[in-house]
Formats: sequence, structure tokens, C-alpha cells
Amino acid sequence: EDLAFQIAWQLDEDATASIRDLTLRPAEDGLRVRGGLLELQRVALEGAKQFGLSINGGRVVATDLAIRGTVARQDSGIATGLFMNRGAVGEFERLLIEDSVGDAIALDSYQLKTATTITLRDSVIRDIRASFFDGDLADDASGLSVTNGSHARVFDSRFERIEHSAIFASSSSLEAERLVLDGDGIATARGAQVGGSCDQEPCYRFTDSQFLDHGGGGLVAYENFGGPVVP
Repeated sequence: EDLAFQIAWQLDEDATASIRDLTLRPAEDGLRVRGGLLELQRVALEGAKQFGLSINGGRVVATDLAIRGTVARQDSGIATGLFMNRGAVGEFERLLIEDSVGDAIALDSYQLKTATTITLRDSVIRDIRASFFDGDLADDASGLSVTNGSHARVFDSRFERIEHSAIFASSSSLEAERLVLDGDGIATARGAQVGGSCDQEPCYRFTDSQFLDHGGGGLVAYENFGGPVVP
């Protein structure tokens, strides 16, 4: 079924909902989660403004979710396909995010005691472009942005044709296995340590992953970077 709404759906604290076999084309934001549990199966979010799926607390479990064509709001230039904050937990299998501007996936845990976390499996992030506002750059295009104490675990996934960094990580924890990255590789900031065991933060570990030539660095690091990439 194909439905169109101003806001496609909003789930608040302590609520539980399940959405299956549905295509949503919202006029503004796609799905907003502010707590509770949301289960998604074979759902498509197309053409949302600013956020395709916004998770500010609570838990989302999704299989075969597609987020396509997320665009920026005209008054800000900011857009994110999947945004997670406030200690949210996301579990995604066969997630597809494509043909969007801004970050495809962004996690933040600023000044939070509980980390925002995501587990991503068998997923594809592709064709992600920077967004602009009044002719100026508003938001870089990263496939996955993990910041401020957030945690990400990514397995058997591809990041293709990402305009900026395939993965950007800052003061966070990232564990990845069997990835293919096509972008400017990985950008790390603020004392990043790549490789070894992830028993302290920040830590970014990559295993059996492939970095494709995109004209940029396979690994881009800022501010006191050290440590090898695990082969």
C-alpha cells in the first residue's frame, strides 16, 4: 500500500508498533520514534524532508527497510536518512539508503549516560551527496557518522558512491567486518585509535574490509591519530 502524510508516523515513549509491507511518501519527516519499540518489515520511506527515520530514544528493529530520496529542508539545508540520538537502539538487516543528501546514517550521544547504538547487517548505502543552503555547504555527505560516545557494529555491508567519507567517526566506538567502502574511506577525529581490541574508547576496528579508489584517502585522520588498521 502507498500512503502519503505530513508526518508519516510518530511513536512515543512506552508504545509498541509494527509496520509491514508499506510505502510511505511523507510531505515532511518520515518516521519519528521518541521511545517504545517499533518493528519494521519491508517498509519504504521515500522523499522525506530532513529525516527519513528519526529515532530519539527507544528501539527500532527493521528488516528490508528502504530509505530513498531524503532531501533537505529549504530553511536549513540539513538532511539525514537515518538519525539516532538519546540512547536509541537500532537493529537493521538488509537496510538500503540511497539517492539522498546529507549523512545517510548519523548517530549522536552528546552529554548522554546511555550510548546510542546501531547494529547493521547485509546493508547497502549508496549515492549520497552533500547538501547546500543558500549556495553554501550545509552538511557533508557521509555514509555513516558515529559521534560523541555512540557505538556502531556493521557487518557484510557496502558503502558506494559516497560524496564525502564512507564512514566518519569521532569520540565513539566502531566495529566493522567484511565491508566495502567507496568514498574517501574513513575519517576519524579526536584521538582516534584504529585497530586492536575495542576495550576502551575511542576505538575503530575493521576486519576483512576493502577500500576502493575514490580519489581520496583510504584512511583520513585528524587530531592525534595512531594505530594500524586491522587487515
